Amino acid sequence: MTYATVTVSLALDQPNEARLQVASEFAERFEASIVGIAAAQFAPPIYFTDGAEAQSLIDQGEASVKRRLADLEAQFRAATRARGGHAQWRSAMDFPTRFVLAQLRCADIVVSGGHSRPFPMPFCSQARRIW
Repeated sequence: MTYATVTVSLALDQPNEARLQVASEFAERFEASIVGIAAAQFAPPIYFTDGAEAQSLIDQGEASVKRRLADLEAQFRAATRARGGHAQWRSAMDFPTRFVLAQLRCADIVVSGGHSRPFPMPFCSQARRIW
């Protein structure tokens, strides 16, 4: 059996070294491309404020999510540096489940994992809990 594309779903709230290692080993073994994916959507709390203060909190929250996605991209690129042009990164400020599932269309095999919190936050956790 051969695989052309290995997709690894990175978590925002957990270590990703093990899943990156497994995905890299699969990609190397099958001479496959590797695609890293992650998504998060900032959702302000229900007990929210309004006006300029609200916009400031929204901007801070979105900036935090963007920084975390950039950190994950850097981690992915460092782990796949040896893959050259056979590594792609895909991320978005979107609902994680929707984005990750849409990206899995390209996958022959998916590396995901980890234990999620008992009550995961739907806007900031990974879609890993669905498989």
